[in-house]
Amino acid sequence: MRTIRSKKYKLIHNLMPERAWLQYSGYKEDMYPMLAEMNVLYMEGKLNEDQAKFFAPNKPEFELYDIEKDPFELNNLASDLHYGDIKDRLLTELYNWRKSIKDKGVSQDFREGGLSSKYPTRTLEEWKERYETWKPWVFREPKSKEKHPFVKKDY
Repeated sequence: MRTIRSKKYKLIHNLMPERAWLQYSGYKEDMYPMLAEMNVLYMEGKLNEDQAKFFAPNKPEFELYDIEKDPFELNNLASDLHYGDIKDRLLTELYNWRKSIKDKGVSQDFREGGLSSKYPTRTLEEWKERYETWKPWVFREPKSKEKHPFVKKDY
């Protein structure tokens, strides 16, 4: 991803739009309890349209947001013709900056390497089990000795 912004607008160029926003990360799956809950809610169809966007299997090549009117960046204006001049201006600046730093973008080796970009990484039943595993630790009392469910070492 490469990003540029002005005071009012933010443009994101997704260099690998074929990949999901939410890709596998063992760290996140072991350290972010809400990820299990969000996956369960998503797979059960209980998220609203904006929440479900996070789980999309791919993303647009360009995202343009009016960050004054839309600070949570939910309404992508990149394909709206009314914002074409703004997108073009920001994209020109972004390309100039990338050229100045000799940014080569994403190589084919990089694009083809790494972990799978398929999401979700688990079945609904597996996410439910993970969610239940988190509960004793998430809802523990402040002075509880409850062990983190996925960290095996004591520090």
